[in-house]
Amino acid sequence: MTTLSSPYLLAVFSIFFSVVTLIRGDYDPPPGSVLYVDANTARGGTGASWETPITNLQDALLRAEHDRRVREIRLATGTYAPGRRNDNQSANTFEITVPNLTISGGYRGGGQGGNERDPIRFPTRLTQRMAGAPILSVRYNAGHTRLDGLIIGNLPDSPTRTDIGLDVYHSRISVIDCLFEGIRGRSDRYFAGVRLEGSQPASFTDCRFVNNSGSKGGGVLAIAGAADFNNCLFADNSADRTGGGTQLLYHGVYTFNYCTFINNRSRGSGGAIAQTPHATTRVSLNHCLLQDNSDAAGFSVHSGRTNVSLQSTLFDPNPVEAQRLKIINGVSAHTEAAARYISKESDLADDRQPRYGLR
Repeated sequence: MTTLSSPYLLAVFSIFFSVVTLIRGDYDPPPGSVLYVDANTARGGTGASWETPITNLQDALLRAEHDRRVREIRLATGTYAPGRRNDNQSANTFEITVPNLTISGGYRGGGQGGNERDPIRFPTRLTQRMAGAPILSVRYNAGHTRLDGLIIGNLPDSPTRTDIGLDVYHSRISVIDCLFEGIRGRSDRYFAGVRLEGSQPASFTDCRFVNNSGSKGGGVLAIAGAADFNNCLFADNSADRTGGGTQLLYHGVYTFNYCTFINNRSRGSGGAIAQTPHATTRVSLNHCLLQDNSDAAGFSVHSGRTNVSLQSTLFDPNPVEAQRLKIINGVSAHTEAAARYISKESDLADDRQPRYGLR
């Protein structure tokens, strides 16, 4: 009978425990691949651990630009705003130029045990001191940027007017469990909580877009790209012109899965969603709830073309009476055709995913 020698057994056990550790998620990252940031620390360090953290995100991004080993920046609970960097350059926006970088919040920080993570107990907020500048920007980034467990937006009592929370331009991004709130865009420009232009593609999962406002797309403005929204909440957003919750412009493909739109308003068209009448924009709403949204004409969804797909979408407990759907030159207007496309009975109760990421 063939037996394994000690070196082989050690190798097998080593591989086994490595796999278990990866599954549990408590493994130590490769040296130099993570920078630790804690705004509550009096003196800044190297960022190599929670015992020696960098004190602000701006300097961590600068460090990542010069050290391409860095793949993740972990933020302890606290509030972070752009400002002067260690190289004495002033920056008004957190700019992510490093490819394939993850920024994650919700850590306890504070030295030993700082890796304990709970974005609800340890909230991490990115905010803005400079009026009119985006809080976070990803432009022409050749990699895949990831944001996880962040609050992006100013505090309710902040005097600063922030036009854009997250500005993504011709870049690929995944956003998980983030809250975009209190972002007030100018009414004369295309500003919103999140602006996506030429995104390749963008993905939002378990995110909340709450109490944001802009000219077009109070919660999200998407232009000529592709984006998926999964288990997301759009609530209390408003637009001066079109798309209280979202405005979808020009050539793009946008999918909303298990999303909820509640109490979004537009002074123009599309309380929850406004879709451009131009070109080849395609929109899909799959297993979504739209309730108490309205525009100037009382409609929730406004589309200038026929390519809007609705699947098991519950628009209201009384969809025809309380929540009117408008698809101009498309599938429905008012009540007759709406009954064919809007499910009056929710078939999502037993096997649906949890809505909008609340845990």
